[in-house]
Amino acid sequence: MASTRPPRVPLLTLLMRRYPEEEKKTLYAWILCGEIRVNGTGVKDPKQVVSEDSFLEHRGGGYVSRGGDKIASVFPYLLERYPPLDPSGAYVLDAGASTGGFSDFLLQAGASRVYCLDVGYNQLDYRLRTDPRVTVLERCNVLDVEELIRQGRIDPAPWFCTADLSFRSIQGAASALLASSTKGLLLALIKPQFERRYASKHRGRTGGGWSDDFEGIVSEDEIPDILEDVRSRLSREGVQILEVLPSGVPGAKGNQEYFFLMTMKSGN
Repeated sequence: MASTRPPRVPLLTLLMRRYPEEEKKTLYAWILCGEIRVNGTGVKDPKQVVSEDSFLEHRGGGYVSRGGDKIASVFPYLLERYPPLDPSGAYVLDAGASTGGFSDFLLQAGASRVYCLDVGYNQLDYRLRTDPRVTVLERCNVLDVEELIRQGRIDPAPWFCTADLSFRSIQGAASALLASSTKGLLLALIKPQFERRYASKHRGRTGGGWSDDFEGIVSEDEIPDILEDVRSRLSREGVQILEVLPSGVPGAKGNQEYFFLMTMKSGN
């Protein structure tokens, strides 16, 4: 009979899968500095072989990933202008939670509950996974939020939502998340390299147009057109952009990323 035990891989390899937003050299440094715990035990050897389903915990910086620093870079400004975004006592849905940078920020800011939704599996940092204020929603598509609410897996409904989606556009997801929010607000990180590919694929821009590369660097010249394209597509979806703010922390490849604060247009 074939073994059903999960495959075993080097710790550095597993970290690269769990923390795709971090550079390899950063993950290597985390291990050497004793910042990584595997199933509760510290490991300092990047080559040590561990089970692929191991629980990983990063005890280094202020948040479990750079995502926490990204959202923290814009939140004080937004909270001053939009009081309904106050995380204190809030129920928040974090779509594309991954390792949990946004979720960690929200919890440290006083959220009562965070629904950590991701299409992936076993990516959420162990500290957050075991936090009683966290509801883990793995292998769940962002477009299925309404169904998760009907099933009672998201209960009570989130006050507002956050999103950090990779390898897809915010289009389609935005209206689904806003429909679930009792205060009608969504704060999403827009990654130009993903939106560029989406626009290129669906609008037929080739040759001298935008690249179809998910991972490439987006030039400063491309960004205004890409952001305007996102705004146009969201508008057709009935979504209104309230604020566009550059993230104070760049993406792992150096791309400038942007936060969109969104709501539904009146009458939608």
